[in-house]
Amino acid sequence: MASTIKLKRSGAPLILDGKFFKISESSECDGKVTAQCVRCSITSSKSGKIKGKMTTTSNFITHLQRVQGKDGIFEEYQRYCKISVDTRHQKKLTDSFPVQSKPNIKTKAESLLVDYVVETMSPLARMDHPAFARLIKEFPSNAAVPSRNTLSQG
Repeated sequence: MASTIKLKRSGAPLILDGKFFKISESSECDGKVTAQCVRCSITSSKSGKIKGKMTTTSNFITHLQRVQGKDGIFEEYQRYCKISVDTRHQKKLTDSFPVQSKPNIKTKAESLLVDYVVETMSPLARMDHPAFARLIKEFPSNAAVPSRNTLSQG
């Protein structure tokens, strides 16, 4: 089963955060890790020590499916991943500060200029450049905007 690795803020996989597996040994240089299955340590005489890597959690997931699957632990893990991912997203700036969709714009030209700056992520300083002001003032209303190929040939 191919799945993406859910990470905690610390960078460790979510499956190794202590709810399902507790890390007993780890090597920072090669990412190898040995973890104790929390459920096995409570209910079973089996050791429940699983070896894997921080970047590949398939051994841990397979253990939950095969050994703990009959008790619904794997399904619990899946729900835990979904809840953790849904609630851990970083807050957006707009969550704290309500923003107008566009500033108070008086004309269609100003609206188009704001769209251009926002969509091309151009610096606002470009609007102060004399060449830009000249382009806006003197651009004929009936002229078509040339393509970059046309400009590069001329």
